[in-house]
Amino acid sequence: MPGPGRRAPWPFSMLLDDAGYMLLPPERGAPLVARNQIALSDTPTNPKYSVERPVTTYDTLSGGFGLLQQHDDQGGRYSHALNVDASTDIWQVGPEITEVTPTTADTTNGISHFFELGSTLYALNGRYCLARSSDSTWIVGGTGKDFGPGKAAVDVLVYYSNADTAASALVAIGDASGDYIWRLRSDTWTQHASLQALAFARSGRDLYRAHSTNLVAKVDVNADPWTAANWGSAESFRAGEKNSAVVRMATNVNGTLLIFKTDGIYSLIPVGQDNAGDDIEIYPFLRLVPDSYNGRAFAPWGDDLYVTYAQQTARIDPANGRTPVGPELIRTNASAVRGHVTAMCGTDYALYALIYNVDDDASYLMKFEDKWREEDGARVPIWHGSLTAAFSGKKGTAMHRSTIGASTGHSRLYMGFDDGSIAYYQLSCVPQPVACSAFRWSVAAGYLHFPRWYGGYLNESKDLAAYTVANNNLSGGSRYAQMGYKTDPTAADFTALSYTFSTAQRDRARFPNGVAATTLDQRMTLGNNATTTTPQVTGLALEFTVRPAPRFSYDLIVSAADNLVARDGRRLMQGQDEIRDALKALDDPATQSGAVELLLPDDEDYVRHVTVKYLGETTGWDDRLGRPVQAIAIRCVEQSIENVYGTHERLMQHTHEVLMKYQHAQLQAL
Repeated sequence: MPGPGRRAPWPFSMLLDDAGYMLLPPERGAPLVARNQIALSDTPTNPKYSVERPVTTYDTLSGGFGLLQQHDDQGGRYSHALNVDASTDIWQVGPEITEVTPTTADTTNGISHFFELGSTLYALNGRYCLARSSDSTWIVGGTGKDFGPGKAAVDVLVYYSNADTAASALVAIGDASGDYIWRLRSDTWTQHASLQALAFARSGRDLYRAHSTNLVAKVDVNADPWTAANWGSAESFRAGEKNSAVVRMATNVNGTLLIFKTDGIYSLIPVGQDNAGDDIEIYPFLRLVPDSYNGRAFAPWGDDLYVTYAQQTARIDPANGRTPVGPELIRTNASAVRGHVTAMCGTDYALYALIYNVDDDASYLMKFEDKWREEDGARVPIWHGSLTAAFSGKKGTAMHRSTIGASTGHSRLYMGFDDGSIAYYQLSCVPQPVACSAFRWSVAAGYLHFPRWYGGYLNESKDLAAYTVANNNLSGGSRYAQMGYKTDPTAADFTALSYTFSTAQRDRARFPNGVAATTLDQRMTLGNNATTTTPQVTGLALEFTVRPAPRFSYDLIVSAADNLVARDGRRLMQGQDEIRDALKALDDPATQSGAVELLLPDDEDYVRHVTVKYLGETTGWDDRLGRPVQAIAIRCVEQSIENVYGTHERLMQHTHEVLMKYQHAQLQAL
């Protein structure tokens, strides 16, 4: 035991696993060498990293939204966007959105459908059919219609019967007593005397009408569908059980009728097969809790039909094969831009969808280009969004593409919501919006959120050095980018980097001194002052320096001679064989499962927890004995420390080169 005024490991050179040992220097007169270690598990293998000058770069976000935490320096993905389109190699502000609240609106049922008849665009809004008379005016008057108190339109079909002289629109308002269909023809509304409908569909020369819960009837296009007798009983059949109502009907690209009910998806056995015309449930194992919203959101796009069912969006191919494809499949998404698809619309270059976050009561505009990525052995759809700011306090319920109101050669994307409001913007005529002279961008700020970053060193602190923004056209206050960051992900808001990136091609800004983080949340703000232009950012680089906590390894030469003498003159009980066997046992996983305590010869109560590596036998000079002795070389790798006193002697064991790497606060921890 230590004598008066002495501390452990006296009278030994060191204590290892509660056993005393005598040390020899690696070379006569050389100090005890401590080397700082970087654990291999903390070192990224990506070649874009280097210990001397690490840089994380983002030069494409083609992998889509929904990544919570970054796995390497370039996954091609981002967390989410608000009013930013990152789907191309140019990150840009989202489209200019115009929102309209009609003077007369059914705020209970919302917008369920858009349709066109002649040169007029209409919106079914529960009790009303609203006619667009200008960009800012949707009215019941004119060719619009009030179906009456307690009534609500549920579907519409525009057709031109070979037995008629003009195109018409049939509007279904349900199958309760008195809910007879309406027809708009030649600017005149007429209600039928007996026909009811829940949904319509058209396939080739046949028109289909669902009514009486689950009854489906059809009429040939050569016959006038306004004549009740043409919907004869011989042309009717039941779709599934009557305890589940038809919600919507649609046809796929080969003309197969699909019937969406609250309890399943049904079809007809094709003509030419046994029992032709009978119903068949095509996905019987999809039956879940009945939901009146099943099938309400659907859109034809390309050769496929996209539909939401059981709160999942799927693609139905011409052979009725079903592939889940919705953004709800992205399991890594934990952002506010989340939810289920409630409306969809196909366009020339993308499928657009509105998703609804029930927790935040907000809708977001998403974009899907039929691109996929591999994740954990599975194909995952790539979605981008939100292209707009949140549509707060409302759910998207309808989408429609139309040339009405758009510039020549262009079309608009119209969106309807459950509060009766309408929004729209003009689509780009090419896949890249900056290449379309008629496209217009929002002048509100756009926010691009990157995945949570740890720079490849999950457990280590990083000093943040600088951001570099690569771009095509940043210019003063007219087109700019800004960066915000959170060194604490639980912080309420981002800390703004006090710099505006506004120089074209490449603009670089340093962090304030002393900014460091283990993990980092990052947000880029994009802004412009005119709808005819947008910032065109092509990449972001984050420079940093890794500052790992000191973690040392000690190469020690342990004297293993017989008859060794401790520093107080007493003879050690262990001989050469016992010392060697004890040290070997500390490196044997069969006998040693964890770290052991180490006290070095600096007369401090400073306990390290180390793992021991047995390096082999050697010889060394023992000053006390004045002769060469047998010795054991070991390496002790520090895992943790305790009882830090911070005395000057504590630092003396380390080389000057080692100490020069640390800041004052880090030296205090030694």
